[in-house]
Amino acid sequence: MFKYYFLVFFLHMQSIEQVPVLMWETNQELNSTLGKYSPLESKAHDLRTIISRIFKRKIPIIVYLEETLSLEDLIIRNEYGSTIFPGLSSFINSFNSYFMPYAENPIETIEEIASPVKKIDSSSFHDYNNWHELATLVINLKMIKTNESRENMLKKHDFTILQMHSKFANMHTHIFSIFTARYPSWIIPEYSERHNFKKLLQSESESESEPPTGTPTETKVVPIVDDKNLLLVISGNGEYSSDNGAKFSPVTLSRSDFSIKDNDMTLSLDGGGVKVTFIIVFGSDGFWTIENITLDEKPISFDEIAVPMNFSYHCSNLVLSNEATKQILKIIGFQIQPFKDEQEQQQFGDAYDCVGFVSIPICSGIFIVSILLLILFCGIVSMMDIETADRYDDPNGKVFKAYVEYS
Repeated sequence: MFKYYFLVFFLHMQSIEQVPVLMWETNQELNSTLGKYSPLESKAHDLRTIISRIFKRKIPIIVYLEETLSLEDLIIRNEYGSTIFPGLSSFINSFNSYFMPYAENPIETIEEIASPVKKIDSSSFHDYNNWHELATLVINLKMIKTNESRENMLKKHDFTILQMHSKFANMHTHIFSIFTARYPSWIIPEYSERHNFKKLLQSESESESEPPTGTPTETKVVPIVDDKNLLLVISGNGEYSSDNGAKFSPVTLSRSDFSIKDNDMTLSLDGGGVKVTFIIVFGSDGFWTIENITLDEKPISFDEIAVPMNFSYHCSNLVLSNEATKQILKIIGFQIQPFKDEQEQQQFGDAYDCVGFVSIPICSGIFIVSILLLILFCGIVSMMDIETADRYDDPNGKVFKAYVEYS
């Protein structure tokens, strides 16, 4: 009987979907005069209670609904340590907000309490003008494309939410907004891709819409070499020292020379007080290599850089030093990729990183495998210690008896 109870309990837990929920309330009149205020007027931490009280106050409710979302998605950071949700972060900083890391089936709770509910897709919200007639609007955010990373999808959804919120704020001065999902995503997006591969440093296409005024923006990275045969990006100013690191001064590197001869490329960057030259060679083994690097025309020693074809090379902090001349040059956010054939529009391929990365799942897997191997080793050693008995009772011999004397 117990196993049936366990099965029922397991199925019940499977039916409960726990996803994060972010809520914020926008009241233009109160926010303009009082700043942040307490719209919920309660210390309730139960989603059902919060939605019930908001619905009783006749406040329009907008639900931005992802298909899958987990707490790991909200803590993703890009190459510069910034969140991929600048729009949601601005809501948290500007309005009264409340965050629940885990809520059970939030969309079902919302549909049950805040009815009637109208559902539309995010692609059609520009053509939707009848929202003011409804109490609750659920907007389904578009799912990921096959050739698009989850991080890019979430960044686009954040921008879409910002656009929709601006439009709805013009229609209503008082709005209660919710960002949540139907199901949890049990993988850590993009973090699982950091094994020797990094996100591109190349800036996004300029054809995309610019964010509204006041939106937190990230520093754009502009290629300093954008040739048909080479793409090079440096995300920050370099640092140069001519006294073996005793004193560094900032330098801004720019392209000074670039030439191609057969399978060799020569690239020179000038930083005013220092000039660095890279010699790139296309090999017949399917790799391209940086065979020589010079500082002020003096060669330096460095670890071999060999990268597969159609891959880029990335290093967050590329350090070039010459012990003989005591020169040190640090290049921040260095990413480079040569192209053997000319292409009109260059884009970085997957990046081969100069520093290996071991993620938490990899460490967990190694730890578990180590324990299993230890158990297997102990078992094998124990089995090898088993010895065959070398003495047996003789069935035809004298039977030994134990006598007990009583005094």
